[in-house]
Amino acid sequence: MRFCNTTCAEGTVNNSPLPCPACGENLTNHIGRLRINSGIIRLTDPGNIYECPICGLLFRRPYLSPLDLAKNYGELPAILWNYSEPRTDFNLAASVIRKMLPSGSILDVGCFRGDFLAMLPANYQKFGIEHSESARQVARQRGITLIGELIEEIESERLGFHAITLLDVIEHLPYPFVSLQRLLTLLLPGGTLILSTGNTDVLPWRLMRRDYYYYFSEHVSFFNPRWFRWVANQLNLNLVLLKRFSHFGGSSFERWEQFAKCLAFWTVEHVHKYPLLQNLMCSIYPFNKVSQWSLPPMTHLWRDHILVVLKSGS
Repeated sequence: MRFCNTTCAEGTVNNSPLPCPACGENLTNHIGRLRINSGIIRLTDPGNIYECPICGLLFRRPYLSPLDLAKNYGELPAILWNYSEPRTDFNLAASVIRKMLPSGSILDVGCFRGDFLAMLPANYQKFGIEHSESARQVARQRGITLIGELIEEIESERLGFHAITLLDVIEHLPYPFVSLQRLLTLLLPGGTLILSTGNTDVLPWRLMRRDYYYYFSEHVSFFNPRWFRWVANQLNLNLVLLKRFSHFGGSSFERWEQFAKCLAFWTVEHVHKYPLLQNLMCSIYPFNKVSQWSLPPMTHLWRDHILVVLKSGS
């Protein structure tokens, strides 16, 4: 029984507080050792999840060095992340841009092939930051001007944008607050910052904690509305919009069915201190199904993502 018995141990970890990579406070709480190690980046150690009680950020440590991280993203093939139709956050972000900015310059951070920028009309000037060389080639063919491979290498003195987008990108950044500070130097006065990412406040995530499906190996930082309100306060930005959404469709029945599986998993996990009770539970339906799962259940039909719109002062 994979999850009934063998995965309850935390493993040997350092429970000493780590400094938060966003606010720097040394009061972080250790949530637990990760057991999910799937994704596009190969990690020898999936690491541990920590939570900052000051700003609300969740983050993974240990993680790859900047050099190793750059190498992994630089080698990603352009055929990765193909979509049969525009993503939900692409549609939402495009709608915000068309409403708030009839024309102007748009910088898409982590633009990959330029799928999002290609959705925008020709009256926008389209710029991108992307590290994958094969994806950069496709973006260039689409008429997108690439200004660099990494946020840190861009010279802000020479550039200014009316809007900057990070769509399912900020969760890949080990030091998200520093990255946003840097990007703000590229934003024109009155400019708009648009982000999409996972939302740790959604009910299944709050239940599952360290076992939420979203901890793919390429994800290192995890956010919620509280963190973005903290960012808005720290960087003197106006929080214009927080919109919850899902990348996938599904009925209410399917969403609650997913949650029921999570609840069964959580229940079995939290009786591991009582082996007799746990073994009894694992012999009856639906808890007997938990022992057959190789991974914790997914709840991707829930609205576990948020679109965030931040606006700078004029």
